[in-house]
Amino acid sequence: MPVDDRATKAALDALMIRVGAAGAVAVKAAGLLVQGLGQARTPVLSGTLRRSWHTESVSAPVGVYAVRVGPTMVYARRIELGFKGADSLGRVYDQAPDPYVKPALVEARPRIRALVVTTISKAIRG
Repeated sequence: MPVDDRATKAALDALMIRVGAAGAVAVKAAGLLVQGLGQARTPVLSGTLRRSWHTESVSAPVGVYAVRVGPTMVYARRIELGFKGADSLGRVYDQAPDPYVKPALVEARPRIRALVVTTISKAIRG
């Protein structure tokens, strides 16, 4: 039985497009998962830090998918890691860390794998 090279190539091209699109969707969904878990863990005084969380796609080479996830307030890192010493205004702090970003990522990791596997598997099945 002869093989139809054009049909095979077209089927493989379509598969690559579906898997590529699914990869982008899976990574964005993973980022939003981390964002949601992070927002839930964010310490709240006024709510500004919690509201500052964003997930955005990052430009990457073909076949690589990436998102940037996290809070955008300038003091977000101080809350996560703590701060000892004088700031730029000369105020002195001895602030203990209150991690909320890393724990959200750690909590999300097992769910991210399952999310990616499910999304890509559906794309492969067509």
